[in-house]
Amino acid sequence: MAPRGPQPTKPKIKLKVKVKPIQWTRMLLLPANDPKRPDLVWNTIKEPEIDIDEIISLFSVKKKEEPVVEVKKTVIKKTFLDNKRAQEVGISRAKLPPINSISKALITMDDKILTEDNIDAILRIAITKEELEQYKSNQDSEGVWEKNELFLVELNEIPNYKEKLKVWSNILKYEFIMPKISESFNYMIPACKELKENKHFHKVLSAILSLGNIMNGGTPKGQADGFSLDLLPKLSGIKDTLGHSILTFICSKTNKEDPTFEGFKNKFPNLEKAAGYSMSETKKKLDELNNMVNIVEKGLNDLNIGDEFCNKANHSLAMALEKVKELKKKEEENKNYYHETIKFFGYKDKDKYYEENGLFFKMLLAFFKEMDKQMPKLEVKKILDFQKSGFGKKIDQGALMKNLMSQLKQKIQN
Repeated sequence: MAPRGPQPTKPKIKLKVKVKPIQWTRMLLLPANDPKRPDLVWNTIKEPEIDIDEIISLFSVKKKEEPVVEVKKTVIKKTFLDNKRAQEVGISRAKLPPINSISKALITMDDKILTEDNIDAILRIAITKEELEQYKSNQDSEGVWEKNELFLVELNEIPNYKEKLKVWSNILKYEFIMPKISESFNYMIPACKELKENKHFHKVLSAILSLGNIMNGGTPKGQADGFSLDLLPKLSGIKDTLGHSILTFICSKTNKEDPTFEGFKNKFPNLEKAAGYSMSETKKKLDELNNMVNIVEKGLNDLNIGDEFCNKANHSLAMALEKVKELKKKEEENKNYYHETIKFFGYKDKDKYYEENGLFFKMLLAFFKEMDKQMPKLEVKKILDFQKSGFGKKIDQGALMKNLMSQLKQKIQN
């Protein structure tokens, strides 16, 4: 059966490789001698000679390359830290400057690079002898070291880092504690002088002595020349027949004789500050300070290096040694003056207050506060302020004072 319609008349072109096709609509014409062939532009167009190999080189379709699947090799991680230790090192390492900065700080003693917390952290996580041996024995084995292990090893390569950090840590500690110890010596002697010399305190003691000899009349406790100050905190518990504290009577009597008697506790400004420091605790701190200075001195002798770090450390040590001498002298002066004061008030070296100044001062402070509570509160200023508020009436000051004193006597009698 003959094919229907126009058929291809040009020879087939066989290509060695696939090229990019041109997406056109193909036209096939009737043979040139066919009377039915229409008059088209294509009737006169002749195809030029084109190098097929050139076309292939320009328009060939490249084969899609199969993706290369990279086979990841399993990396063996080496470690000499257990999980707990690795976690501790990791947490500390995250807060520390890099190794090169740490190394620089240990040459210049630069506290802007390493803080006291940084120094304590490095000393805390420093590689141990056993860990270093594990590192060396596994150095040539397959795998790579974990970051925490590498950090400790690199840290250990800084010359004398442990010795310098120990010196630096103790310098920072004693520079912090020295001013606090020094301050504790500022109030002891002034507080003792206030107690030994204050006329109001002595007047109260004389009133208590007189009252006690009257109340203890006819008993073995009477006819006393003095009494232990241990009595003072107990006085507020002694009541009269109307339930008033004996301190109310004492305060009224002394205040009547001396109007400047009010504000009793405020007459001892150094006592409360001195009560905040214990001689025994200060002695312990001074011993700690001396120990820190000795550690620094020994550390620098062992290092025996002339770099900037050691020069700064030696300068600090020289000042610290002088300061320790000064503080020891002040401690002795304070202790001796306190012991003199304790003996002045009748205590002996075996009594509980002899070495515990804090207890003694706090006992007296409590008594002074109770005295202020029991002090008669005069209403003069309050009434005068009220009259000045705008009523414009003249006040008979003499009559007012006479009336107030009469009211005060009635309160005391009641």
